[in-house]
Amino acid sequence: MAFKYIEWYPLAEGLRDFLKSYTYDDGRHLFEYLQSEDKELPIRVGAINAGEYPAIDILFGEESGMNERPKQENGALVQLWIDIYLSGADISADINSSTELYKLMYKTEKELFIALAEYNNLMRKTLGIATNLQVTGILSDGDENIPVSMQHRIVIEINWRKSN
Repeated sequence: MAFKYIEWYPLAEGLRDFLKSYTYDDGRHLFEYLQSEDKELPIRVGAINAGEYPAIDILFGEESGMNERPKQENGALVQLWIDIYLSGADISADINSSTELYKLMYKTEKELFIALAEYNNLMRKTLGIATNLQVTGILSDGDENIPVSMQHRIVIEINWRKSN
């Protein structure tokens, strides 16, 4: 059986656009505390500039299971990696910068998870596919570059299907 659809790139692109435009009911933007007055937080599909902090990159992990669906359905399981890069440069030297960087990463991840739940609903409406988005892991670069910088990878899986 041949498959008709793959969706990893539209899903990654849609996630990027959604995160960039997301606003709370009170008008605040997602990740406002990571943006400066003269520079918007880079959120992009693909890795562009190594060492750019803060930034969020959405990378393709894999798309699998295309041939495992019944004949009347097209679908697959897409894995995306969301890499979050944070800098400790703006944290005051008077406090424990390692702890503050961990707190900042935690705050960023909590906001991301709220947005991911809403993105799951939006995919159903805009792409016309049934979806189930799950966070399957959070990976860390450990304390390798603390207190200078920190990187986490959020692994998400989106099980999608489109009926003929």
